[in-house]
Amino acid sequence: MVCIQDGLRDSPHDSSSIDTSPCHARSLEVSSNADENEVQETVKSLSEKLSAGENEVQETVKSLTEKLSAALLNISAKEDLVKQHSKVAEEAVSGKHHQFHTSKFLVKPTENSLVF
Repeated sequence: MVCIQDGLRDSPHDSSSIDTSPCHARSLEVSSNADENEVQETVKSLSEKLSAGENEVQETVKSLTEKLSAALLNISAKEDLVKQHSKVAEEAVSGKHHQFHTSKFLVKPTENSLVF
């Protein structure tokens, strides 16, 4: 930034001394305001990204919760099916044992009656 005051020209490249002129103070003020605006924009941008990230996390948690609930229902249904099959198998085995013992009693009298 070049500032002309009282007929003198200040150059930003002049590093011979610290510039305390009002023109230099204004340029620092403008620069400071620009930096502050940039910082505010960056904070706003990061806040929006964070908010979007939070929404994404919430959606992910919701989706995973739904999937977990569906999996638990599926497991529960399969456990019920296993219990039913177990009962049917027990009844079948019990029926076979009963049938086997009943047939033993039926076979004995016929074997005795066949003896000559």
